Amino acid sequence: RLPPPPSLRSTTPRPHARARAHGGFDDMRAHRRQRLLAALLALVVSQAAASSPRPGAAAATTRSEGQPLLHRLQGQPQPLSRRGRRVRGGLGVTSRRGDGRAVELQGVKGTFPESQDPVTAEPAPFDLPNAKCTVNLFQNATLNSYNKVATSTYSPPSSDCAYHNQEWSRVLLRWRGAVKGVQFDRYGAMWIGGVEVLRTTTPEPDPNGIRWNITRDLTEYSELLRKSDLTAALSIPNVVDSTYTGVLYISADIEFYYDDGTRNNDSSSSPPSSLSSSRPLIIPLRDPVTAAVKESTSPWSIISATAEVQNVWAEFTSPVKDVVRGYIDLYASAHECEEFWYSNVPNKTNETAGLCYGGAQRQLEVRIDGLVSGVAAPFPVIYTGGVNPILWRPLTGILSFDIPPYRIDISPFVGVLNSGKTVNISLSVRAKGGSDWQSVWYLDAVLVLYRSGIKDDMIVGPFPTVRDSGLKAKVTESLSTSQNQTFFTEAERELVVEGHYTSSVTGREYASTTTSRITSTNFNSLTETASLSYGRLTGTYESFFNRTCKSQEGKGAAMAAKMVAVDFPYYVYDDETADNSTMQITADVSYARNITAYAQPLSSPSLQSKPAFNSILLLNKIRSAAIYNRSLTNHSLVNIETGRSEEEFNIASASSPSPLQPVSTPKCYDNRLAASNGEIVNSTQAPGACHFDQWFRLTGSSLYLDESMWAGIDSDWNDASHAKIL
Repeated sequence: RLPPPPSLRSTTPRPHARARAHGGFDDMRAHRRQRLLAALLALVVSQAAASSPRPGAAAATTRSEGQPLLHRLQGQPQPLSRRGRRVRGGLGVTSRRGDGRAVELQGVKGTFPESQDPVTAEPAPFDLPNAKCTVNLFQNATLNSYNKVATSTYSPPSSDCAYHNQEWSRVLLRWRGAVKGVQFDRYGAMWIGGVEVLRTTTPEPDPNGIRWNITRDLTEYSELLRKSDLTAALSIPNVVDSTYTGVLYISADIEFYYDDGTRNNDSSSSPPSSLSSSRPLIIPLRDPVTAAVKESTSPWSIISATAEVQNVWAEFTSPVKDVVRGYIDLYASAHECEEFWYSNVPNKTNETAGLCYGGAQRQLEVRIDGLVSGVAAPFPVIYTGGVNPILWRPLTGILSFDIPPYRIDISPFVGVLNSGKTVNISLSVRAKGGSDWQSVWYLDAVLVLYRSGIKDDMIVGPFPTVRDSGLKAKVTESLSTSQNQTFFTEAERELVVEGHYTSSVTGREYASTTTSRITSTNFNSLTETASLSYGRLTGTYESFFNRTCKSQEGKGAAMAAKMVAVDFPYYVYDDETADNSTMQITADVSYARNITAYAQPLSSPSLQSKPAFNSILLLNKIRSAAIYNRSLTNHSLVNIETGRSEEEFNIASASSPSPLQPVSTPKCYDNRLAASNGEIVNSTQAPGACHFDQWFRLTGSSLYLDESMWAGIDSDWNDASHAKIL
């Protein structure tokens, strides 16, 4: 089930014009799409034809205000076949004009544009206490082979740290990587005790080497991290040989913070809640590291969903019987023909032979004993080798280093989980509007189970009611010629799951309802040489929790609610042309990750009015364009290699009586970066500091919700722990 390494797959179709530049570009994909109407692409090409030399000549790199970020190409070189041309780059590139004269390219040196270390506009963690302990997991772990899994033994902070026996208020994973030479971007993951704690991809290096950092919040996984002698495992399938020389070196620490009343930034912010009252159980659906050892395979084989086996599943038996709320953190990443799933054609036909198919929309799905328990719209992550590697130097793509899990609320099923019976939990990727998808998704799951905290309690109930509209999709196809095709896809789905369960000790009755609504639109248009993907995914995920009491302690009801709204617009254009001596790749990409999360804390009849909805708004968008032009006969002769990118990251908070009526407040974080040819050329961060409502926390690009909003008014059920919602 594990696909062979990229070096052994050089003759198989690639999922997109996934350009590889290691002193040139390796493995150009046949997959030429264009995602607006053919007329729109014709307009773009005709405008581009006005003022640029043919491939082999230097191109202007100016940009007028209001013009697309893409540096316009000029001329009409002979087109490549839409099935593409595979080109393999060489080393020791010299930048020259087509007439043989050297060309000075600003910020470009050597075989591939040297660049600053990768950066993003996302914020550093807010409001960290100064007191901490650190546990080292890996120190320069060497990843230099495809099936290597680096391991170490994890135990919580020891007595060597003065704060080791105090309560943790924050727990962070700090990851540091280094690589130099020639190498692909590689996917990877880290597990502790079989629980995945990071899904990642690595950057493509320059000859002199680069370093990068990742910070991930593990506060909610604290119960796992209190255990000793756990196996920490790290896998990044890598190939190192005379061509691909980049060895990956990874170091990782876990930092435990203690609330000593001081902060590393503004001390006026509200301190994070303590984890002392209740910590969720953290259980892997299946330990892929242990399973891989038993089956003499790779962890990636254990968690791979392929065209042949389209789900990952395991039998699960809950070790406790008092779970009141439950979640599944679903780690998911797409690879090979699925890497650019939003650009795939609907079906494999004679007209689309050699292209990736399965349609241009996907949904992640979780089932419990065959019943749909949750769905999510996947974010269109673009890795650092995606479309054109020059796009992502040094501003990396959104989520390319830290792909957070999708949180699925399975609280309506806790009555079944608490029964002690074994249930089947399956993870899958759904496509509609075309034939079944190809290639591979890696799917891994972690169960996050919150308990009632009442001694000898048993929370029981029947299977929930599931109302699923199913994935509905409509595809409109326009085929003017075999070289010009346009597909327009619309898809939608609504899922409502409602569960009821009762406490055996208090007689409390619980009702948990989750509602998921997902819509997507996509233009997918192809010409002989170019492709343009354009679309949008939106989703709302609501969770309502009701609790009623009919025992002698009194009657009444309490309710809490939370909602997450996501909006993922994207635009991906690439054009691949060639004449008799040169080839040129032009790319223009813009996409965004917009998230609004609302939380209404627990209310009850004893309160005079319902608590307001507190909200946090996150906006991260990036625009990037690049041109690469080199000789077809001498792969070391590069004529043009230039790129420019702009990234923006904003955070704001608000309060309102309804999620539909937000009251806006000024941005508390506003960071804008601009890069040109591998160097940051402008950085603008507005003054100010984020003081979040007590229910929210943000680390990097991941948004978290304090689960104490669900806490009972009664003293015997007081859950003040943290929970991540995105």
